[in-house]
Amino acid sequence: MTVMTRGSAWIRVVVAALVLVQLPALVKTAADPAQSDFANYFVPAWTLARGGDIGALYEQNAFQDAMARVGIEGLGSFVPHPPTNALWLLPLARGTAENAKVLWTLTLCAALVIGIAAVAGLTGKGAWTGAVWVLAPTLAIRNGLAFGQPYLVLSTLVLLGALALEEGALGVGGFLLGLGTSFKPYAFPTVFLFLHKGRRRALVGFVAGALTPILVLLFLAGTDPVTQFSTKVAPWMWRGEIQDPFAPSWGSASALANRMFRFEPDLNPSPWVNAPWLAMSMAAALSASLLTISVLAGRRALDQGRSVAAVGVVVAGALAASPFGASYHLVLLTLPVVALAMKVEGKGTGLLFAVWALLG
Repeated sequence: MTVMTRGSAWIRVVVAALVLVQLPALVKTAADPAQSDFANYFVPAWTLARGGDIGALYEQNAFQDAMARVGIEGLGSFVPHPPTNALWLLPLARGTAENAKVLWTLTLCAALVIGIAAVAGLTGKGAWTGAVWVLAPTLAIRNGLAFGQPYLVLSTLVLLGALALEEGALGVGGFLLGLGTSFKPYAFPTVFLFLHKGRRRALVGFVAGALTPILVLLFLAGTDPVTQFSTKVAPWMWRGEIQDPFAPSWGSASALANRMFRFEPDLNPSPWVNAPWLAMSMAAALSASLLTISVLAGRRALDQGRSVAAVGVVVAGALAASPFGASYHLVLLTLPVVALAMKVEGKGTGLLFAVWALLG
């Protein structure tokens, strides 16, 4: 048996293990709509499908009433999302919450398969190797599948966008990267990669992708949901206060700044110094610095023809600058990790896999 054959056999064993470790939790949660955040996506879709006012759902009492009508009990946390997030489950919203959860879980699994194909195309090393990099962050994937979070779809859009750019399809690549930004902002800073006269097709594609979900929502629901979100939720979200802003589990610059310099009697009774202005300034400065550095590095990489590295470093910077980073967000780091994997050889690949699996 050659070394290559032995290596291929081990890759198959690793992939099989990465799949098997997901099955117990997947079987348990695939049809359970009460899992954590699923209601935050299904309830707006259910309301929109019936011609209801999704703008009213930004009031917690109205949301709880709608959740009761849907028949979902329990919610990890009430987190108001951009109104376009009602579109994720809209095609499934005519049925029961249980059926929608099953079909959405299958959709997320399909996104994993497409992501594997995209990584195989980026690396040129086949689907088994692609599966290793996509499936490595087992906890992040498990929680994404269980909670019904759409980040596996977003990660796949980023992977496909980078693949399209790598193959010279600038308009398609820009469109795919822009498509997710109306739902979640993590790929938004990639637009700065395209502010160059030679990348106008990518810029036009990005803008088209970013506007498409908004235009669909405006057609279906009018302007009220966008107005409600812009005035009631967006300021709260941009300040990093949509969830507990002091929780060290977020591992973010804003959480660190708040813990150090902002007093709150229940959540943070013992800061170093009670200076809220300093907490806000520190959080803004650190986040802005992370984004700026990542965009500059990304533009340099794109100038050198390294599309995968360019998109990867910007998405990683956006995630690092975010005030909240839960486990399921980490699947967005698949592209940056793949960009690193394309540069390392031998034992370095195994070490990178181990770190990626541990992080995820």
